[in-house]
Amino acid sequence: MSKRWRRRIAVALASLAITLLFARAALELELRRADIVDPSFVYENRLEMWTRDDALGYVNKAGFRAACFGTVLVHTDADGFRADPHESGSGNEGERTLVGIGDSVTWGTSVNAEDSFLGVLRRRLPTETPVRILNAGVVGYSTVQELLLLERRVLPLAPDFVLVNLCRNDFLPTEDPFGNARDVYLAYLRRISEDESWGWSEQERRRLGELAERIRSVPELWQVMAANSRVDVAFCRKVLLEIPLRLMSAACRAHDARFLVLLIPPQVGLEPYRATVEPMMQSLSAHGVEFLDLCDALATDESEVVAGLPRTWRPRPWPFLREIDLIARARRVGELQDENKFIDDVHPSRRGNVIIAERILEHLTSTPGWR
Repeated sequence: MSKRWRRRIAVALASLAITLLFARAALELELRRADIVDPSFVYENRLEMWTRDDALGYVNKAGFRAACFGTVLVHTDADGFRADPHESGSGNEGERTLVGIGDSVTWGTSVNAEDSFLGVLRRRLPTETPVRILNAGVVGYSTVQELLLLERRVLPLAPDFVLVNLCRNDFLPTEDPFGNARDVYLAYLRRISEDESWGWSEQERRRLGELAERIRSVPELWQVMAANSRVDVAFCRKVLLEIPLRLMSAACRAHDARFLVLLIPPQVGLEPYRATVEPMMQSLSAHGVEFLDLCDALATDESEVVAGLPRTWRPRPWPFLREIDLIARARRVGELQDENKFIDDVHPSRRGNVIIAERILEHLTSTPGWR
């Protein structure tokens, strides 16, 4: 090979190397702009963020730190409540306290603490109304567990306001990390069956026994409400949703706290959700339970429906392709967060959380009991 060709090849290789270095630097800069802290984009329920609690099944670990969903920081305070790492966790004298309890929707799956509806509400509250907001949401919780959490961990804080979200999958917990959730439910069924104030008929007592037996026998607790389980859905709605909500409302009333149920629908299946909650809310309203219906505010049309992001995802391992995949994934998630009301079938996006917070603020400040 002549010197001329060797020189040309050397120049070409040097140019290629420089181009690759510039490309690498550009990708690294774009990654920093994307603020990716979790390259795997995992959901919270794949983190080791819970600790066993025999009364509740499980609770959030105190002082937990992790990252998930690409750009989301997970941070809990000394009580296991979700905290914004950029906010002070201490309250000020004269502040009233608002506590949100619920499942992954209240917790704020897929968004940072400040972008959950409680975080947005904190920023939108009038400055002349000092309110400390605590996020006591626990991913995977059911309405029964939310009742127990209220009684054991929230009411001792003497809250002035308590919010609880009601989603379509709140009959039963969607997580059971320590395999003890069925014991929690059996204890709850014993509690209400022994309470004569509910006026159980003989048929209802028999159904309570059948429900308890099914809870004992199914391989996984969520299968109690499976489509082929042949359970009486109306009866389960009363026992697993309506009664816990009535107990929560009564407990808050006894502690001078205002209690508000948030009806948060799924992305699709709005009519089945309405069919579940509307008769129940009529009954609850008759017993003085206050609720805020967000079905219309969060209704989605076909153009907004998100198919759902894979729960497990890995970028390609090769140089450059890995960075390109991460950037593309972050951009896609960002677009969904800002343009759609949901990030998947059940979890509101950043935009959806803003809508929820705005409706809560409008409702609370326009009805008696706020000031």
